[in-house]
Amino acid sequence: MKKFVSGMIAGIGISACTIVFASPSLQAYLFPSKVTVHMDGAHSQLDLINNPVINYNNKAYIPLRAFSDAVNAEVTYSPPSSASDGKSAIDLYVSSESPGVTLEDTDGYVSVSRLSVIKDTDSITGILRVNKELSGRIIEIHAVGKDNTITGSTVILPPSKDSAPAANGEAITFTAPFYARGLADSYEVVVRDTWGVMYTEGFHDGFLTDVAGLVFGRPAVNEGVRGIAPVLEFKNGSKDDIVIDPLQVEYEVVRIDSGKEEVIYSRRLPLLQGLLPAESIYSAKLPVWDFKDKEGKTVKPGKYAVQIKAPSSLNFSYKSSGETQTIEKLSRYTRWEYDLTARQINDGF
Repeated sequence: MKKFVSGMIAGIGISACTIVFASPSLQAYLFPSKVTVHMDGAHSQLDLINNPVINYNNKAYIPLRAFSDAVNAEVTYSPPSSASDGKSAIDLYVSSESPGVTLEDTDGYVSVSRLSVIKDTDSITGILRVNKELSGRIIEIHAVGKDNTITGSTVILPPSKDSAPAANGEAITFTAPFYARGLADSYEVVVRDTWGVMYTEGFHDGFLTDVAGLVFGRPAVNEGVRGIAPVLEFKNGSKDDIVIDPLQVEYEVVRIDSGKEEVIYSRRLPLLQGLLPAESIYSAKLPVWDFKDKEGKTVKPGKYAVQIKAPSSLNFSYKSSGETQTIEKLSRYTRWEYDLTARQINDGF
């Protein structure tokens, strides 16, 4: 047998690189093998062409990735972190059921597997893998009927681990609210820049001033990344589909000093327009403000505001009747102010 020296005796196969410890190293041997998994009357042979079995201390070590593929399991890897006590984290998701079809958006940003709709709780679960940098995009999962109409939709925000964005190749499990208005013949995943839609079974929101409109609640504080996390939604509380005129919204962070205001961050959102399904919520993915100015420098203590700039009113029509109406006050709140201290800026809230 050929001698094989590696610092990682399990040969996990999570990535293409070899991990070597400075000391001590472990001496193992290539162990040419044909490995077959027998399960529930079926059998599957492991792909070991580029990931050979090794022998260490008279024990055979099989690449975990090859094994998980053979048993229809999902394996994920995360680098050492405080959550894993400074060790590499390897998670193996095993199910006795078939994983079903893996969904992927048309641009290849994400893959979704082991999708399961739980009717008792109106929710959907699955495993989402990041294939490309998402850069704050929004992920939608649609239920599609036989006539290719969308019968249900939910929004999944970009996945994260330890409050940091999941890196390419990482996977997480997710659970999201999901309500379908008809039978699903198939499912699809869509990645958008913003304005992801979620269908609901009806809701009441005291922030709405009309049957529909913008909701900009006081932004929450995201302790994981030390910043202010804004949430902006357009809600259609009507039991009818509506068609809205083009809506342009701009998000800003403002420094307030002696009565003068300076915009230190701004983002113009893509237009929201056209048909909005009944009792639906459109979410705009706004970035967390990390207490940095436009030059990337940490701001000084003082008074700041986060705000949206949008039309005060908006015209829309009901799809069923064609009746046109105007939302006279599009958003109850458009601005929130903060007095930030040095401790808040440096340590988070």
